[in-house]
Amino acid sequence: MATGNCVVMRSAMPTSATDQDDPEIQGFEGEERRRYILHRRREASLRAKKIQAALWENKGVLRCEVPRCGFDFKATYGELGKEFAHVHHRKPLSDAPAEGRAVKLNELAIVCANCHAMIHRGGQCRPLADLIPAP
Repeated sequence: MATGNCVVMRSAMPTSATDQDDPEIQGFEGEERRRYILHRRREASLRAKKIQAALWENKGVLRCEVPRCGFDFKATYGELGKEFAHVHHRKPLSDAPAEGRAVKLNELAIVCANCHAMIHRGGQCRPLADLIPAP
């Protein structure tokens, strides 16, 4: 490659492709660190009540409420996924006053982990209805 004398072969992967797995690439992880952050309190019992309400409303089925998703943890994972889901605040807690605010069940949504990550990707809080584009 340095001399410019090359053989071009169709369907061959370039030898210097950055997207290939390189066993020499490494990083340093796992170091314990102590961080102090401002954290907003979440009420675990409210999450449990939202899941129970959704199960009752949907005759025992817990599905992601994002339109065009509908992921069901139990259908995919069996007993491991039974009664599991993420619970998302439709009104961001970051907008609440420092002392907090009352949250009602209808302000919460049952979402799957993928949708929850996409809702908040880039530090945003996207509306559920706009998350998955219509076909």
